[in-house]
Amino acid sequence: MERTVAQQKFNVQDCHVVGFDVSAKTLNWYTEEPGADGRILERQSRIVNRTGAIGELLQGLSELAERQGKGLLVACEPSGGYERKLMRLARAKGALTCYVSGEATHKLTILESNDTGKNDPKDARVIYRIAGLRTALLTDRQTACGYEQLRELNRFYEDEDEQVVQVRNAISALRRKLFCDLRAGSDWLFGGTGQAFLALYRGNPNRAVSDGWERFQQNLKRCCPRVPAKTLRRLWEDVQSSACLLQPDAVMAQWEARLATLMDDWRRHELRKADLKATMVSLYERLPEFIRLSGTGVSTFALARIIAETGPLSDYRSWRQLLRLAGLNLNVHQSGAHKGQTRISKKGSALLRKVLYQQTFAVLTQGRGLFADYFRKRRQGDHPVLAKKLYVNVMRKFLRALFGAYHDGCFITARVFLDEIHYARHHAA
Repeated sequence: MERTVAQQKFNVQDCHVVGFDVSAKTLNWYTEEPGADGRILERQSRIVNRTGAIGELLQGLSELAERQGKGLLVACEPSGGYERKLMRLARAKGALTCYVSGEATHKLTILESNDTGKNDPKDARVIYRIAGLRTALLTDRQTACGYEQLRELNRFYEDEDEQVVQVRNAISALRRKLFCDLRAGSDWLFGGTGQAFLALYRGNPNRAVSDGWERFQQNLKRCCPRVPAKTLRRLWEDVQSSACLLQPDAVMAQWEARLATLMDDWRRHELRKADLKATMVSLYERLPEFIRLSGTGVSTFALARIIAETGPLSDYRSWRQLLRLAGLNLNVHQSGAHKGQTRISKKGSALLRKVLYQQTFAVLTQGRGLFADYFRKRRQGDHPVLAKKLYVNVMRKFLRALFGAYHDGCFITARVFLDEIHYARHHAA
């Protein structure tokens, strides 16, 4: 059975706050408590980032908070995963946890000490100050197990996808050495004809030339019966041209072996991606978002990747929170008569923006369907909008529409541009 963890809601005034600055090996902490004579007592120290030391410290801080009749609130910056041990132990002991923006810490440091210098004890003190400002806190969301699994699987999928890109780049570079005059695109080796050429001749045009034209076309026809004769003739011309660039046999053998190794790596990573994709889809289909978003027409896997980054959509009070999570909220630069360019903040989940861009690019390049007519209309006319700007606009509109679809069960066509009719109505209104 999956556990469901409710989102923490608290009042900072009812908590004893402790600020932590976390590094790989040490933790600096700072807190304040009222003294018997009315003065504020500062308490701070440094401990090693080990489970035992953190547990002892949290036990003492919990007792200190109990003496004041308050709960314990642990605040820290995201530190590349080094803070997870602290946050897990704090939650295990019943303490509240929250994050503080690194940008807020950087800017408040100057105000707090009138000094641009930086050190770990000072950062812990600044984090404590920021925790007193409720608007500067970032919620430490604890979602249900299914969402956590989906998030981790999405990370694994992204790692495998990056490996695929690296391997394909290495294969393309090696192909230019081995088959230098090939006029086909970089994806040719991964298609049916390219795979057949690799299986028959190890990607080496010299081996194909030794077979002669008749046997060459017979072998490829046997492996790829539907390959056009024109394609075979053009490939044979490329083979003959590349075979004129003589290389030592030992070097050619090394290139062949390396190409075979890289192709095995590519197939292995692609299989892993397929397995992860199937697992993610199966896991997503058990979440509430699957039923609520099934009427949107967006692919299940794309929605699974988006929900993996957003978590439960029920946690968000407004679509503006989703835009901030993705770093798609707008930053306005205006002072007096000066009006600078309005840009997106990009201070959110980079992976969520990437997934949204991939979905947007796939839809808009098809030339029809969701938002496609909006994109086409804005690209035409006397003053066409830059495609890059339109991509960002559609990403924002898509995320906003997705939030509305979660609550309504389908996209609200009056708010998004599904076709030319809705586009015309919107501009006529």
